[in-house]
Parts: sequence; structure tokens; C-alpha cells
Amino acid sequence: MKASGITTIFLGLGLLLVQWGCTTTPPENGSSLYTSKTFVSEYDAVWETLLEILTEDLMYPIKHKDKNRGVIETEWTSIIRIRGTLRWNVRVLLEREGNATVVKVYDRVEEPASVKEKLKNKSGDLKTGWQSSEEKIEDVDNILKMLSTRLEEK
Repeated sequence: MKASGITTIFLGLGLLLVQWGCTTTPPENGSSLYTSKTFVSEYDAVWETLLEILTEDLMYPIKHKDKNRGVIETEWTSIIRIRGTLRWNVRVLLEREGNATVVKVYDRVEEPASVKEKLKNKSGDLKTGWQSSEEKIEDVDNILKMLSTRLEEK
């Protein structure tokens, strides 16, 4: 293979990596399930209102926020209840779409794993002690409703 062919291959791989690095990332658990809504509002207004809802109304501690990439991620929030402990975090992605802003809300809800599942798995990796839960968190389900209401008031 000629040097120009190898250069072309490396150039193509480089461009692919740059494109991959510039996209917003889905949640870490690989789930593609999310709640989404498009708002006919400016990106900055949606961003500020969403931050206000997450931090002041729902009092979620923010782990990471990047306005340019449109990513807000909360720390884990947990509760202890009669049925057992439950924890969750929220990841919100904002995308500009013309004169509108698309908001996608991903949530990850977990509950403590059973004793067997806390042990190492077949490949020898130590598990965290938490497993996915099918339970829904009402506050998370209401983020987009709260955002809609707040944006209409402005």
C-alpha cells in the first residue's frame, strides 16, 4: 500500500474520532430510553430555566454542566424507604434545532443488589452493589412539565 493510502486511512480515522468526540453522549448505562420535548424558546432561556428547576425546585446537586455541549448531569440522589433504598440521577441533553430547543431527559434509577449480585461476576469484575430498577421517580417525570409551565410564564 502506498504512503498516500495509509495517510488517507489515518485522516479518515482522525475525522471519525473528532466527530465522535464532539457529539453529546448518551447516559453511561447505555439506555436509549428518555423523555423528550421540543420548546419554541431560545436555547439560553431553556438552559437557565432548566438549571433553576433542577437546582432550586428539585434541589438536585449538579455533577456536571456544559452549556456549549448542552449537558447537565446530577449527582446521585437517594432515599431510604420502607421498601428499601433507592437512588437515581438525571442527565439532560439540550440541542438547538432551528428556532427551537429539544430537551431530552434521561434518568437512571437503581436499588441495592442482592448479596449474590454484589459479588464478582463471571469475568471477575467487582459489581457496585446497585442494579437497575423499573421504579419511576415522579420529580424526574415532571421535569419537562415544569419546564413547559415555567417557559410559558416568561
